Amino acid sequence: MNDVLGIPPAPTGKSPLILGLLPCWNRDFLDPAWSVVRPGVEELAQIALGEFDPYWVWQQIYSGQFQLYMGYTDLTGKATPKEYQMMFPEKLRTPEKDYVGFFILDVFRKKAVHVFAAYIMPEFRNRGIYEIAYDYIESQVKMIGAKEITATVSKEAADSMKVRGFETGLVNVRKILK
Repeated sequence: MNDVLGIPPAPTGKSPLILGLLPCWNRDFLDPAWSVVRPGVEELAQIALGEFDPYWVWQQIYSGQFQLYMGYTDLTGKATPKEYQMMFPEKLRTPEKDYVGFFILDVFRKKAVHVFAAYIMPEFRNRGIYEIAYDYIESQVKMIGAKEITATVSKEAADSMKVRGFETGLVNVRKILK
């Protein structure tokens, strides 16, 4: 075991994660998965100062406007990015078990796919999970055919995004008027 709280070290070419796209229109998958994802969406909504409502995010996922990807620990040691989607349905049988986090893509933009939200459970933060998930997000965006990827990130995450090749564009700031 390595220091990532129960995630065994991944053999070369393997990933300690299984990442997969949730079928948004299928309530049999979406409803149980949403019960696992919702607390993270609620936390992000608070950080975003109420910019969005969690139920609105659920509607965007259900309608297909947003794509929900979920991440799980791979205790088998067999996961590779090419195998993720085949291994993912097994994880959806018990969506709360081995759950690491999620990311949500807004795919209906004119020229770019926007990472609407990314969330990693507190016990897995600062453990290299973000880098694995980011590489997967980028591969998914390329498969969609988008030429650009955008994200809204916290000030703390901005420097790590620059290292990954992002340029600073617009910066969101807010003042609450009283």
